[in-house]
Amino acid sequence: MKSLFNQMALGIYGTNGTNGTNKMPIMPQMPLVPSANQYLNMEIPDQLIQQIRATSLTDIICRYVKLRKLGSQYVGKCPFHQERTPSFSVHPTKGYHCFGCGAEGNNPVDFIMAYEGKTFPEAVEKVAGMAGIDIDHSIPIIPIIPIIPIIRPIRATRPQMVDYIPEELVTRNLASFKQSNLFLFFASLFGEIDASNLCKRYGVGSCDYYGEGTTLFIQRDINGNIRQVKVILYVPGTGKRNREPGKEPRIIGRQVLNNVDVNLQQTFFGCHLLTNDTRTVAIVESEKTAMICSLPYPQFLWIATGGKNGASLTNPAINIVLKGREIHLFPDVDGIEEWHKAAAELQDQGFEVFLNDTMAANAESGSKEDIADLILQNRANNGILLNGNDYPVIWDNIQSDFTDQAEFMQYDNKFFKIR
Repeated sequence: MKSLFNQMALGIYGTNGTNGTNKMPIMPQMPLVPSANQYLNMEIPDQLIQQIRATSLTDIICRYVKLRKLGSQYVGKCPFHQERTPSFSVHPTKGYHCFGCGAEGNNPVDFIMAYEGKTFPEAVEKVAGMAGIDIDHSIPIIPIIPIIPIIRPIRATRPQMVDYIPEELVTRNLASFKQSNLFLFFASLFGEIDASNLCKRYGVGSCDYYGEGTTLFIQRDINGNIRQVKVILYVPGTGKRNREPGKEPRIIGRQVLNNVDVNLQQTFFGCHLLTNDTRTVAIVESEKTAMICSLPYPQFLWIATGGKNGASLTNPAINIVLKGREIHLFPDVDGIEEWHKAAAELQDQGFEVFLNDTMAANAESGSKEDIADLILQNRANNGILLNGNDYPVIWDNIQSDFTDQAEFMQYDNKFFKIR
């Protein structure tokens, strides 16, 4: 087979007319500037690729993000998700990381691939052009000759070790759970005793990340190791999330460790409760929802993904803790389509999954409610959460000799310390 060089040198002939006698040379239509796809068929020297990767990360990212210097790093608003307060950190030599959505990379090529959705060759060419590095376009494009691979035994590779957050870094936060706004709301629903037990069981504390009252959630894995830390600011009277600009829920594990290089991986909120508990697992999005549902519906073990930027339901490295268990999914109304897809994928992975879409079927257009919102509609005049029989959900757990709701309510102010 003649090479492309020989074909170009000899000319490629075709026929002009129907009799095939008038032969004229037909030259290949080669583009003046090779496309990125054509670079797939040419070898860029490793030394040149390394030079392109070593391009100043801040010089490239600052063309997309307004950065300001903060110590040895640069910060700005993350280009991968909408936010009001900058959580995107760029280190000139260590890479970029977003504390809000978890986006991260090591060099400009990584950033262009992630932000613009380009392939590696396309990103290399783009960064080279931005940095003024010339890729020799005169290099001939030689068709790749298929190479029959030599099959060798697969060597087991050691996975990257997962880092954990030391217990002592959050001990004081967990001990001060009564200072969180979420605890105050729970105390108004369940009373201080059950609210305290709930926070201790799930691993909820307080901190001053967004000022006094900020709630701190701990993500423990099935072995009790702390995988991540999340902060949310709630309004104590309503239990709703504070939606003031700059006070969005945030994953702060790397900030707790003061180290952007650690390999922290999220897990389900409440994952540690799966140990030695055989109850059917119910999964919701919100940490608050899981905790609220755990009292009126104790037949389930309630855990949470932590929302759209939380633990992935379909990631085998995360959902492995659910193997062999019956799983019921309770998505938010606006997440029903995404959770339908997740349920189907979980079934393909061999899980026994049930999806509850009752709320979505009866919700108004544009609703973002979840099962906790439905539960919270059933409350007494003093705020105590009631069950389907119109008595407090913790009645049986606290004072089983009460037989009359009115009698119980006369007693509740003394017992619950309503705020």
